[in-house]
Amino acid sequence: MTHEHLATFRKAMSETNTLDDFSQRQLKEHLRKFSDLLVGLGDTGEILKCHDRMEAIRQEIERLRIEKTLKWARIGGVTAIVTGLVAVASLIYQIYFAKVPPSTSQQSSPQSSLQSQSPTNASPEPEASSNTSTPSPEQAVTAAPLPSQPER
Repeated sequence: MTHEHLATFRKAMSETNTLDDFSQRQLKEHLRKFSDLLVGLGDTGEILKCHDRMEAIRQEIERLRIEKTLKWARIGGVTAIVTGLVAVASLIYQIYFAKVPPSTSQQSSPQSSLQSQSPTNASPEPEASSNTSTPSPEQAVTAAPLPSQPER
C-alpha cells in the first residue's frame, strides 16, 4: 500500500465522519470511492474500518431511500383524506342544502285575459284525444245546447 493511497483513505474517512449532511448521490460517490480504496489497503485494521464505513454509508443511503418513500406515502395519505373530506362535504351539501321540490298542493291558475273575455256562446275547440267515443266532462258541458230564444 502506498503512502498516497493511505492518505486518500484517511481523507475519505475524515470526510465521512458524519453522514447526515450528504445527499444520496454524494453518498453513492463515497461508497464507490471506498470500494476502490479497499482493494489497495493492506492493513487488516484499515480494511475493517473501510468495511465498517461502507456499511454505514449503505445504511444511510437506505435510510434516505426510506424517508423519501415515507414522504410520498404521507403525501398520498393526506391526498386521500382530503379527497374523502371533499366527497363527504359535497354529500352533506347535497343532502342539506338541496332545493326543496315544489309543493303538490293545487293552486288555481289565473285565467288569461283571452279566456276571461271569451263569449259564453262560443265553444272551445275539442282537444284531440285517443278516446273520442266518450266525451270528457268538460266537453260534455260545453257540448250541451244553449237554451233557445223565442222566435219573433
